[in-house]
Amino acid sequence: MAKRELILVGSSHRLTPLNLLESLTLTSDEIRERLPSLKKDEGLDEVVLLSTCNRTEIYAASQDPDRIGPNLEHWLASLSKRSDGIGSEHVYVKRDRDVVDHLLRTTCGLESMILGETEIAGQVQDAFELAREIGAAGSFSTQLFSAAFHASKRARTQTDISAGTTSIASASVHLAHRIFGDLSRRSILVVGAGETGRLLSRHFKHHGARELFIANRTIETAQNAAKDFGARAVPLDEIGQVLPSVDVVVCATSAKTPLIEEGMIVEAMKNRGSRMLLIVDISLPHNVEPEVGDLSNVFLNDMNDLRTIVDRSLRRREKETPAVEDIIGEETDAFFARQSTLEVGPLIRELRRHYENLGDSEIERFAGKFSEEDLLVARRMVRDLVNKLLHWPTLEIRSLARESNPERISWSRKLFGLDRIDLDGKGDQRR
Repeated sequence: MAKRELILVGSSHRLTPLNLLESLTLTSDEIRERLPSLKKDEGLDEVVLLSTCNRTEIYAASQDPDRIGPNLEHWLASLSKRSDGIGSEHVYVKRDRDVVDHLLRTTCGLESMILGETEIAGQVQDAFELAREIGAAGSFSTQLFSAAFHASKRARTQTDISAGTTSIASASVHLAHRIFGDLSRRSILVVGAGETGRLLSRHFKHHGARELFIANRTIETAQNAAKDFGARAVPLDEIGQVLPSVDVVVCATSAKTPLIEEGMIVEAMKNRGSRMLLIVDISLPHNVEPEVGDLSNVFLNDMNDLRTIVDRSLRRREKETPAVEDIIGEETDAFFARQSTLEVGPLIRELRRHYENLGDSEIERFAGKFSEEDLLVARRMVRDLVNKLLHWPTLEIRSLARESNPERISWSRKLFGLDRIDLDGKGDQRR
C-alpha cells in the first residue's frame, strides 16, 4: 500500500487581495454540503477545510498527492465566481512537513494579519470538528490537528505571543483598565452603534462593566445594540443627561462636527465631585472638542494614543516570535516521530506473529506426545520466549522509527527474513 501523505492547498491574505479572498470564503453550511463530495470525488483519505475572512485552506491526506495537488488547486479556484478570480499566483501548495509547520504556525497566530491573535485557534478547532462531524476527518487528521492545538496552547502559556492589546477597540478597554482598574464598578457610555461601537460595547460587556449606555443618532439602532449587550439606549441629544453618572465615554461615530463640547463636560463635572472622567475619541474626524482635555479630572485620549498602546503590544509580540517558532519546531518533530512509530506498528506485529507461528508449528509437530495440560504449558513457554527474544529488537525498531530512518527499517525486515515469509498462519517460508 502506498504511503499516505499530507498536502495543503490554500490562499490567504499574504498572497491574495481581500476582495478576491472574500469570494473564496465558505460558511459552515456550505462546507458541510461540499466537503463530502470533495473527499469522495478526489479519493482523499481525509480532508479538513479551513475558511475564514483571511484564508481558505484545504488540508488533505492522500496516497497520490502528485495527482491530487492540481485537482485541489482547481477546486479552490472554482469557488470564486469573479471574472478576475483566483490565479496560480494567489495559491500555495505544501507537502508533508511543510503542511504541519504551516498549520501549527497558523494556529499559533504567526500567519495572522495581527500577530498572535487568538481567534484563529478557535476557527481551526471549529473547522476540524466540522470535518470530523461529517466523516471527512479521521484518526490521521485528529493526530495532526491535536498537534496544532497543543502547540497553540504552549505558545500562549509559555510565551507572550498573545500579550497586550492589538485592536483600537480592545486598546480602549485596556486604557480604561489602566486608569480605573476593575471595571465591575464602572459605567460606560459608547457613542455610536455602528460596527466599531458594537465592538466596543462587546469588549466592555465582556470585561464586566457595571452599566453600559449606547447612544446613537438613530435611536432604533441604539436600541437594537442595547438589546444585544444588555445596555440602555440613549438618544444622541440626551448624552448630557448621562455624562454626570458615567466613568468612561468612548466616541466612535462619523459625525462631521464634535458631538461632545467643552460646555457639556464642564456642566457634567459640576455634579461629579472629584470623580475622574475618561474620554476616548476614536472618531475621524474628532467628535470631542480638544479643549475638553484641559479640564480638571478629565482624561482625553484619541486614536494616536491608542495606536501607541497597540504598537507597543505588537513589538512585544514580535520579540516572542522566535520562542514560538521553537515550540512549533519541537511539536512538528514530535508529530512525525509519533507517525513513524505508528508506521512500524504493522512491522512489529508481523515479526511477532512470525515467531509465534514458528513456535506453534513446532508444538504441533509433537502434539501427540504431550497431554493437553503439557501443551498449554508449552504454548505459554513459547509466548514468554517470543516476548523475551523480541523485546530488544522491538525497542530498536521503534527507535529507528523515531529517527525517521526508513532505510534501516527496511534492513530490519530483511534481517528477520520477513520479506521471504508467507504469513498464512503456519509460518511457512516460501522456497
